[in-house]
Amino acid sequence: MTRRFIPALLALVLLALVQPTQAQVTLKWKLAKGEKFDLVSETTTKSVTTTTDQFGNNNKEEETETENVTRLVEITEVTSEGNFKMLVTMVEMEKVSKSAERTMTFSAKKDAEGKKSVSVNINAKNPLLGGRDVKALMEKLASNLLDYKMMFEITPQGVVLSAKGEGDPFADLPEDTQVTKMISKTVRRMLNPDDLPQMAAAEAFAQLPEQPVQLAQDWPLRRAFTVMGLSMDGRGTTILEKVQDEDGQRIATLQEKMVYKVDATKFNKMLKELMEGIFADAGLPVKLSVHLKATNDIDATATSLFNISQGHTTSTTWSGLTIPFGGTMTINVAGQQNTVSMDLQVTVETKNTWKKK
Repeated sequence: MTRRFIPALLALVLLALVQPTQAQVTLKWKLAKGEKFDLVSETTTKSVTTTTDQFGNNNKEEETETENVTRLVEITEVTSEGNFKMLVTMVEMEKVSKSAERTMTFSAKKDAEGKKSVSVNINAKNPLLGGRDVKALMEKLASNLLDYKMMFEITPQGVVLSAKGEGDPFADLPEDTQVTKMISKTVRRMLNPDDLPQMAAAEAFAQLPEQPVQLAQDWPLRRAFTVMGLSMDGRGTTILEKVQDEDGQRIATLQEKMVYKVDATKFNKMLKELMEGIFADAGLPVKLSVHLKATNDIDATATSLFNISQGHTTSTTWSGLTIPFGGTMTINVAGQQNTVSMDLQVTVETKNTWKKK
C-alpha cells in the first residue's frame, strides 16, 4: 500500500512544481505634492418612512434625492513617513430632492477665480417650507459649503489617518423667522462640521494591502466614522479580482465587502434634546423618550478600479446599500403620552470618480 502511495505523492509534487506561479501585484497609492484631482461623487438616495401612532394610524412618506458633487483634491505634502496630506474643497454641487410634499433643486458652483453662483428653488405644499426665508437660508448654506475646507491625511494603503474641517458651515445660518430658526437649530444640532470630512473620507479611498497580493487573494478592511451621532463601525475584506491593461495603464479591479454595525445611542440623545428644545421655543413643555436603532447590520458592497501605474483610484461604485432604521418615540405633554413607531428604509447608490487635472 505504501509503495502505491509514494509514486502518487511524487507525481502530485512534480505537478505542483511545473504549474505556473501567479505574479504578485503591489497596490499602493502614489501621489506627488502639487498633484490635483477632481473627485466627482454621484449619489442617488431613496427613503421610505412609515410611522404608526398608538391608535394604529399609519403615515407613509417616500423621498428620492440625487446629488452630484465635484471636489478639488490638492496634494499639499508627502510626509517623511510616506503619507499624503491633501486639501479638499467643493467646487460644484447639484441636488434634487422630490417627495409628495416638496420638490427642491439646489445648485452651487465656484469658478477658478473663486466667484460663487448659487441657486435654490423650492416648491412645497406647505408655504411655510417654501418661502423666501427658507430659500435664503439654503442659499447661505450652499455658499458656506463652497468655502468649507477639508484636510485629509492617508497612508500609501489608503487608510485615513485624519479627516478634519476648517470652520463651521452651519454657524451663521439666518434665523429671521420661526421656520428658519427651527431649520437652523436642526442642522446645527444634528450635523457636526467634522461630519462632512468624515463622510467624504470614508468613501473616497480604496484601502490596499500591506504586502503584494495575487489574483483572488483578499485582505482585511475596516472603516469607522460618526455622522449625525450614528457611530458606524465597518469590517470586511477586499479581494483582487483581476488586473488588465487599458491604454498603457495597469488597472486592478477590487471587490469590497463590508458589514457595518451601528450604535445610535448618541443620535437618540441628540434628537431628544433637539425636539424638546423646538417644543420649548413654541411654549410647549414636552418630554420625549427616543428609542431608535439600526434594525440590522448594514451590508456594503463596492467595486473599485485602481490605476496601479499612476497609484490612485479611478472609480468606486457602491450598489444595493440598504440602511434599515426603526424604533419608537414617546411624546409626553402634560401627562398625556403618545407613542409613535417608526420604520425607515434608505437605499443608496454611489459612484466616485477620480480625474487627474
